[in-house]
Amino acid sequence: MQPNEPLDLVVQQPSEPPFSQNTQPEPPLFGRGEPFIRKRIPKSTASRKGLLKPTSVGGERSSIGALLGGERSSVAIESNLVSAEDEKGWSFFIYHLKNVLQQSDRGNNWCIISDRHKAIDKACRELWPEVGRRYCTKHLSVNWKRVFSGPKMWQLFWLAAGATSEFTFKKAMQQIEKANPAARIWLANLGEQKRWTKHQFDTSIKSDVNKTNFVESFNSTLGIDRCRPVLTLLEGN
Repeated sequence: MQPNEPLDLVVQQPSEPPFSQNTQPEPPLFGRGEPFIRKRIPKSTASRKGLLKPTSVGGERSSIGALLGGERSSVAIESNLVSAEDEKGWSFFIYHLKNVLQQSDRGNNWCIISDRHKAIDKACRELWPEVGRRYCTKHLSVNWKRVFSGPKMWQLFWLAAGATSEFTFKKAMQQIEKANPAARIWLANLGEQKRWTKHQFDTSIKSDVNKTNFVESFNSTLGIDRCRPVLTLLEGN
């Protein structure tokens, strides 16, 4: 090679996620067109702007709970940053979550627990219909309490949700029907019973967990760090 001979540099671009243009959304970009500003956001300001949501998946970070089938254990997964908690963001999350978990020896033997977010239901139905699906009864109980107040109705809800046998479940539903017929209709509108009451849970998933408390605790532990820029989070500062 001559001293003044120019070098030919080949730059290999990173591969794109294998989304189909017809059926899959494009992966969202974090901070599109916005610089990464390294500064602390006061907690009062973050709360006022809706950046801190202790009881939701919320903001720009999505998190869900996945139950490991075959063992009595739970795995919290929090790995995707998306532009919004919408159909596009959840499709992106479920798509890549499926690709990662299917590489294990359990394949589709997993269960996703979350609130009844329509975008999550749609993403699971269209992208991963084989996976187990449960609703967090903690979230359900909050909605229940808004409609059917009082300690008796609260107790009956947890009796039905926590029933481990069909006999106990029927007894609970009879009491609910007697206390307030509209409450039984409310529960029927939740859909399949295997998504919220224990006696109908898939026995191939060796866990009876029906709450996302561990994910909510993790979100709460993050606190103000949830408002930090992506680069700061990656650097661990």
